[in-house]
Amino acid sequence: MFNNQWLFGERARIDFGSGVPVVSADSRMSTHEGCACISDAQGNLIFYTNGVKVWDAQGAVKIRDLKGDGSSTQSAIIVPDPNPAAADSYYIFTTDGFTSKSEHHLEGIHFNTND
Repeated sequence: MFNNQWLFGERARIDFGSGVPVVSADSRMSTHEGCACISDAQGNLIFYTNGVKVWDAQGAVKIRDLKGDGSSTQSAIIVPDPNPAAADSYYIFTTDGFTSKSEHHLEGIHFNTND
């Protein structure tokens, strides 16, 4: 159930909740590479990210700079907080990107929480 909703690419979404994949283009995310999303135990979307921004289930931006990079192949991963008392908390790990045409300095891996 935690992976019922997949959001990726150019506003793409696949919902596996009914047992039959349902495709739509209603996400706010536009990315060519890495992204991540998480659903609750009932399969309802909680939030999604391209490693730079975080959108909630309604498409509102909740965080604007995760220090990741949308062109990083695995720009973000979402991990539930292991503390049972923090059942609605998640860690968002991001990786930055690098292009030879920029002066962007590699900083590596960052993490944020959805709190």
